[in-house]
Amino acid sequence: MVMHITKNSRGQRWRAAPEFGVMPLSGNKKHFMEKALLIIDMQNEFCLKNEKDIGYNYSSIVAPINAISSHFRGNEWKVFWVNWGVDPSLESVSEFQKEKFNNYEYPPEMNWKRKLNGSKKVLEKSSWSASILSSLKKDKSDIYVSKQTISGFHTSNLDKKLKEYSLKELYFAGINLDQCVLATLLDAHCLGYDCILLEDCTSTSSPDYCRQAVLYNVDKLFGNRGTRLTPDSLSLR
Repeated sequence: MVMHITKNSRGQRWRAAPEFGVMPLSGNKKHFMEKALLIIDMQNEFCLKNEKDIGYNYSSIVAPINAISSHFRGNEWKVFWVNWGVDPSLESVSEFQKEKFNNYEYPPEMNWKRKLNGSKKVLEKSSWSASILSSLKKDKSDIYVSKQTISGFHTSNLDKKLKEYSLKELYFAGINLDQCVLATLLDAHCLGYDCILLEDCTSTSSPDYCRQAVLYNVDKLFGNRGTRLTPDSLSLR
């Protein structure tokens, strides 16, 4: 097993260990229960390029996300699905955001999506559009958070839920790395959470320089960068 040692923002030293994933070299067992995995925006609307096939390179992160989420559940750590779930009234959505998202209506070239989504708006809560990709494994112990903005924290109960379970150490997965994943990670950092970006559990449809900029700034300022090496081990950079 590959092992890396680094420090987080609390000054703790970490190592990869099969029984605990990424764990502190010092500390008590209580800290091991403070972890949460945030899987962001792995939804039909973003992931599917047609009725069946996953677009871009998003398919490459399905297996890693399934592996790491199973690992978290096996250790009794919380798994959060943080997804768009727009209220059809759009009352919590800014005019600028409505304009960017075409008032949450499909353009003519997206007729196949409109057909699958029925009468609901794009990314409306409980719609086909907002549903989690079927190839991702879910569990009854998982926690679901609906958001109406780029960040998973704004206009949602994510911060409240994390505090409810005394969760302080957040691992980030999902799409798009340079958009909703980054916005959620930045808000988490500003709220005082320890942030670990799981590089091989994230992806983006943007050019590679966008990905490189995120990785650079996470390393420099906002947290740690990790990888899922196997289902029973993690590594931090």
